[in-house]
Amino acid sequence: MKLAALASFGLLVLPQALWAYPEMIRHGYTSCLICHSSPAGGDLLSGYGKELNRELVSSQWWDSDQKKLYDVDLDLPEKLRVGGNFRALQVFQENERVKQGRFIIMQADVDTKWETEPVSFYASIGRTERKIASSTDSVYIPRLWLSGEIATGPEDKEIFYRVGKFLPIYGVNFPEHAFVSRVATEMTPGSERIGAEVVYTPEKFQISLSLFGERADFRDRSIERGGVIHAAWVPAETFKLGVNLYRSFLATRSLENLGIYGLLGWTKEQFTLVQIDRVQKAAPQSGLALTIKHGWQMWQGHEVFGTLEYWNPNIDVTNPHYEAVGIGLSNRFVSWFDLSSLLKAERDDALGSSVGYAGWVVGHLYF
Repeated sequence: MKLAALASFGLLVLPQALWAYPEMIRHGYTSCLICHSSPAGGDLLSGYGKELNRELVSSQWWDSDQKKLYDVDLDLPEKLRVGGNFRALQVFQENERVKQGRFIIMQADVDTKWETEPVSFYASIGRTERKIASSTDSVYIPRLWLSGEIATGPEDKEIFYRVGKFLPIYGVNFPEHAFVSRVATEMTPGSERIGAEVVYTPEKFQISLSLFGERADFRDRSIERGGVIHAAWVPAETFKLGVNLYRSFLATRSLENLGIYGLLGWTKEQFTLVQIDRVQKAAPQSGLALTIKHGWQMWQGHEVFGTLEYWNPNIDVTNPHYEAVGIGLSNRFVSWFDLSSLLKAERDDALGSSVGYAGWVVGHLYF
């Protein structure tokens, strides 16, 4: 695969899953399950997660509007939680060979969770503009699982498990799914795995094991036998360091990723997210993927961030490789809408020595 194809693919499949906020590390939140239904983050928010979104993540400029969508009374059963997302994207790319722009309605999902003891049921239904080989229908089921929690003490439920269709825990759940660390490691929405996952989350550690037998390609499926081992350590209140090992066997190839990552909250306003992976898609050849994102909250709900990306599919040679630097803005005007953008300068040696440009603007409405 040419590097340009990888970059273009990433831009055109930007987030299909719900938005995640790993930068919450700056507020001391090291576990995604506190606010989300998934231990990887990015899925249906809990009531506490919605409240936290209002109080810490979103702008307070229009207080009267903050609960407009979140507090709509749908007269639902107490055990049923429902959420929805609508996301639209304008993307552009310009280099020696390509000059293109595209508007995409990239997400229109409804997520539900029926919460019971000892097992809960999670399901979503959504659409995609991506062409699907087995059907012209764009409607599909992104996420579907049964889950539960097991208490290891009198108060805390420290073991989480699920069985079904989900994206395993691996590295940083960057909301920008076009970053090379997400694409190169093949951990992008739309490629959820079908299997089981167990997560142990004591106070200062997180250990998880994911095993799967199939990989989704939106509505299609293919065989993938393998798993992911993930371990993380919280050395301080706003720091989380982790390591991942992902190994699997597909129909025509094997895949092995070994990576480290860090969620670093320097202050209440500044954070750094970093992920480094050794990616082996065609043994014995190994590649290197690196993503760094540093953000600064100018005032509540409004952030500016810088990004650095590097991808070399064969570390035994210098070229070809892909590299990019970018600057972006994230604006969460109210708790049910955000507007994010990124502009980056990129160079792909497979296409030439000149610098090209790519960027996107995403509007996200959710409840």
